[in-house]
Amino acid sequence: SLPKGLASITLGEHQYVRSLIANSVSLTTGQLLYALEGAHNNGPWDTPENYRRFNGVLRYSLNQGGIQQSLTAMAYASQWRSSDQVPQRAIDSQQVGRYGTIDPTDHGRADRYSLSWQALSTLDDGGEWRANAYAVQSSLHLFSNFTYYLNDPVNGDQAEQAESRRIYGGGISRTWPMQLAGRPSSITVGAQFRQDRLGPIGLYNAEGGQRTSTVQEGRVPQTGLGLYGQQETRLTPWLRSIVGARIDQSSVDVRSSISANSGHRTSWISSPKLALIAELSSQTELFLNAGEGFHSNDARGVTARVAARSGEAMDAAMPLVRARGKIGRAHV
Repeated sequence: SLPKGLASITLGEHQYVRSLIANSVSLTTGQLLYALEGAHNNGPWDTPENYRRFNGVLRYSLNQGGIQQSLTAMAYASQWRSSDQVPQRAIDSQQVGRYGTIDPTDHGRADRYSLSWQALSTLDDGGEWRANAYAVQSSLHLFSNFTYYLNDPVNGDQAEQAESRRIYGGGISRTWPMQLAGRPSSITVGAQFRQDRLGPIGLYNAEGGQRTSTVQEGRVPQTGLGLYGQQETRLTPWLRSIVGARIDQSSVDVRSSISANSGHRTSWISSPKLALIAELSSQTELFLNAGEGFHSNDARGVTARVAARSGEAMDAAMPLVRARGKIGRAHV
């Protein structure tokens, strides 16, 4: 909830406008929070960017019977014209200025709509259950021209990247309080699931901001499953530790218009983690974190065997790529 409602309008140079309204309402049971934002900006470009953005959020939250819950709907939509990069030689020859563009038809639009639910239940033993679920619908259309007339001297090299995506997922976890060698401790175990269904997703030739032909198009179901556990222990009155590990599976099934790039791959990866938190004072904590994580590569690259434009043979990318890191930080 908000302590009070708010409304604002902001004006700036290059036809920048932003408006915002937000408030919360107490219902018979629970709270309703809402916010709406709209914005426009042309930027300094010779071809006005004409960027338009809309954001909205609506959340109902309820704390009843020892269970805290919230249901959230969010919406985002935007579109713009993009000047992108220009060659230095074009500026040197005064073909365009610093804020000019070679292809004024480059543009994009994106939208994203989601519905999510979260719940927290505190138990009599001092532990808790947490659960969440979500669904997302998003799309992107991006027209770019990086090489102008290098590959196609007649029609130009403009390309469209486009995808439509649906995401479904959720998670659940349980925490138990306990004693470890006489020290206060807790154990948490949980599971997470997510499935992305992309279709279609593709790369297309374009001219004048319009799609003209298909380079590669595909449909990609991609599923991720994660299992994790952690133990938090208060080692001393001022020092606590968190030791954890998780294991993740990623499964992709690519159905490409280029048959050589279709395929299915499944990968597993494990990630240990360690954190030490020192409470230097009632208002200052020092964190030392170390562990492993990962990122997932584009599913199409994971099964690709030939380059989409040239048809040349290529090596497929690794589905999951390990990362290692350590960091220290203070929080005041």
